Amino acid sequence: MRRTWPVGVVACAVVLAACGGGDGDEVGFVAGQLALIPDSARGSGEYFEVFVLDAVAGAEFVDLDAPAPGRSADEIASWSLAFQVRDNDDDLRLMLPPILGEPTVWTSPAAFADDTGIDLGAATTITFATPAPPVSLTVLGGEFELEASLDELSDAVLSVGGGDDFEPNIDGRTDWNPIGRPMRLAERPGAVALSTSTPVIEDWVAGPEMSIAEQPDFAAAAAALDARRVVNAYLLEADFAGGFQPDLAADLAGIDAYSVVGIGIGPNRQGDARVAVAYVFDDEDAAAASLGALGALWLNGTSLMTGEPFDAHVAVPNAELEGRTVVVEFAPESGIDTLFPVNALVRRDVVFVHP
Repeated sequence: MRRTWPVGVVACAVVLAACGGGDGDEVGFVAGQLALIPDSARGSGEYFEVFVLDAVAGAEFVDLDAPAPGRSADEIASWSLAFQVRDNDDDLRLMLPPILGEPTVWTSPAAFADDTGIDLGAATTITFATPAPPVSLTVLGGEFELEASLDELSDAVLSVGGGDDFEPNIDGRTDWNPIGRPMRLAERPGAVALSTSTPVIEDWVAGPEMSIAEQPDFAAAAAALDARRVVNAYLLEADFAGGFQPDLAADLAGIDAYSVVGIGIGPNRQGDARVAVAYVFDDEDAAAASLGALGALWLNGTSLMTGEPFDAHVAVPNAELEGRTVVVEFAPESGIDTLFPVNALVRRDVVFVHP
């Protein structure tokens, strides 16, 4: 069935091949990274955010060197900064997941490697998840050799620093760990995980009974982003009605409640940047009813964050209905940051609020 809306709305089944991406039952990048995160890391489910980056494909996309072991600390720090900073308006930016939620890890890679044995320059995939600080989980893909002197909490779980979970330790402070919280580590073939929570790292190394990839709302968002072969994504579960104000009622008319939003960045078939925003609704009827209003808001609305029309920041959006997910896809306007939608989501711009 095909449904048409003036901006260019296409209804398609929630299978990867139907929307131009994926190969049959192949697990996509985003779904594969979510499968690494135990459901225990999600906490109460009231708020949960996940960053994922394919560091190999992402580096190629933004014209950086691929990850490689043995780089100097300065090279790693410069490489990580280049993902996030544009030297000119034509440069692309991606989201670099924070290691353990601490931006100081990327700026102190040598000290981090000394304490953990982890060479950040060798990380081929990076995933960070948190329900709220200080609880977090970081999973790095690649080949690593953990520091032999790490404290052993159990046969499988190691630790940098002693003490209870989340407990600051003034004597344990380092350049990369400014308040000295103990950090738990574990490894599996091809990956290493770090967490502030012992139970979360134990679930990760044991192989969780349930992962975030099996949570229906996150699975739906991941399927939409993987269909578009994104190399970088941010997924957020939150109360999106929290930013609603009565004066937004007209702008948000016709938009039902959604529970998870995923934003993905990657190249289109011509290699140019495209951004996809996936809104996951409670059911297909709610998604179908909201399709036109969401597309119109991106097309004709005004950003509360910048005070400018959205079309000053993104090219004409294409809105698609995929089961109970609405996907709005567009290219950033020339000279506009690829992370504009991410910043809009973090700051709850009008396109990320429902009544």
